[in-house]
Amino acid sequence: MANNVASVNLQKALFIGVCVVLFITVYQLTNTPETKQDASCYVIDRHCSMLLKQGTIEIDFPQTLVVEEMLQVNFSLPPTLSIAQLHIEGVNMNMGMLPVHRNSADQGEFFLGSCQLEQMQWRMVLQLTTGDDKKHDTLISPEHPQTSTNSTFNVFVYFTTQGYN
Repeated sequence: MANNVASVNLQKALFIGVCVVLFITVYQLTNTPETKQDASCYVIDRHCSMLLKQGTIEIDFPQTLVVEEMLQVNFSLPPTLSIAQLHIEGVNMNMGMLPVHRNSADQGEFFLGSCQLEQMQWRMVLQLTTGDDKKHDTLISPEHPQTSTNSTFNVFVYFTTQGYN
């Protein structure tokens, strides 16, 4: 009887061990850079980049990001992507949808309003479209990946400005 109980306990332990290994393997396979497309970046030193399946997107701000001044932004996109729409919105305070005026395909300008917060968090929303007839794995939002042709999807650029004291 003792051997029978030990055998059952060993089988249970092996089953649990196999389940844990299987869970870890599936988790690692579904969360690697090859299968998970990052659709956002945070500006560091006036620059941010995102690696998508279509290529790398680069966003550069030539000057320090401050409120109450006209600011420039430069875009570098893979040839199969183009910007359909573009705006900025407040993250920690509703500031409405602030337009980014496009000077060219790879450059724009915008104006950030000031508020009473010591530090304002912003999100630039780029609505991108694919410019070819190939199928692409894209993101409509960070939670909803899709595969489609000539699709439209959003990417997000996060940055912070200091308020007036």
